[in-house]
Amino acid sequence: MNINFSQKLYDLNRKVIQDVKVVQEPDGEGGTRQRQESKEMILRSVVSVVLQATMPGDDKLGADKRIELFNLLMKVNGEPVVEMSVEEIVLIKARVASAGFNNLIVGQTLVLLEGNPNPLTPLKKEEDSGRGMMEEPVAPPVEEISETDVSDG
Repeated sequence: MNINFSQKLYDLNRKVIQDVKVVQEPDGEGGTRQRQESKEMILRSVVSVVLQATMPGDDKLGADKRIELFNLLMKVNGEPVVEMSVEEIVLIKARVASAGFNNLIVGQTLVLLEGNPNPLTPLKKEEDSGRGMMEEPVAPPVEEISETDVSDG
């Protein structure tokens, strides 16, 4: 199955989740300062983290399994769209599910790994009512039907 690892992940308001990290750098006076770097969170970001992380039980993995995880990490970080086997997807999904990400990230990641579209992809401009997912939906107006409008068919 072809998986596009450059697909973005969204919050409930359909805005791209930002992957923020703190970077320490020299301040020019012999000390260090911190600054934040932010980039859009994509499927590759999540999958790369779980393939690099030492998960519970990984200390019992043999060298062959560790090399398999490494090779899979390299594969995912190649081209944007990657041909994945069912076994590779199952392995990644299991690691994502137990990695400690919140359910918003885990859910989207698992949906995308199954080859489905992200349900939080922003609506097209003409479809967007300007409401976020967290706001109450507005029911469409209901037309009143009089008895004369109903035919006996």
